[in-house]
Amino acid sequence: MEQLYFKNPSMSEVTYKAFGVPTQDLHQHLFTTLQLKWIENTDGKHTLNAFDKYLNSYYGVPCDVAFVPRINGEWKQKEFRTLPYVVRNEIDHPEVLEDKMNDLSDENLKESIDCLFNILKCDLLKDNEESA
Repeated sequence: MEQLYFKNPSMSEVTYKAFGVPTQDLHQHLFTTLQLKWIENTDGKHTLNAFDKYLNSYYGVPCDVAFVPRINGEWKQKEFRTLPYVVRNEIDHPEVLEDKMNDLSDENLKESIDCLFNILKCDLLKDNEESA
């Protein structure tokens, strides 16, 4: 139970911690939790692009994953983004997986989940230190 992050863990969190099985549901839960925390503590534009820049600048998550966006059915120029941003977009917008322009792999999903858990745990430790 000490391995679980959420007070009321989802089945996907329990499955991941117990068996190492990454799920899109867990990724979205972690990503949204972190994004909402950022929104609560940030003034200004709360765009996904701004959140991606925040992951890079504040937490040092590298912008080294190639991603080809698709907007209104048209492929755009390749960008380099953080892994959590790319995985989130591949989950929420499966059309970006067409034509093999992007690839949502289990390895990327797991790596991104681990990254998000590490960020949330660091924030939890900081919050506990500040309240002590």
